[in-house]
Amino acid sequence: MPGELRTHSVVVGNVCCGVPAEDVSYLLGRLCEWLNGPDFQASEGSVIGMETVYAILRAVVAHLYLAWGSPIW
Repeated sequence: MPGELRTHSVVVGNVCCGVPAEDVSYLLGRLCEWLNGPDFQASEGSVIGMETVYAILRAVVAHLYLAWGSPIW
């Protein structure tokens, strides 16, 4: 279901297994902490509009992390 965390195991082909379902919530929380942490924040006194640049960067990084082989899905 869209918007809900999975509660079952997943395998892609016979090659890649996702993390156990019981770890998904924790790992997704860690991803959100990282994306909302200091690595993706504009520094004080930075150019106006940098908050928008960092928001776009967070979106791109999150998408790539999930689409390019994150074991969370």
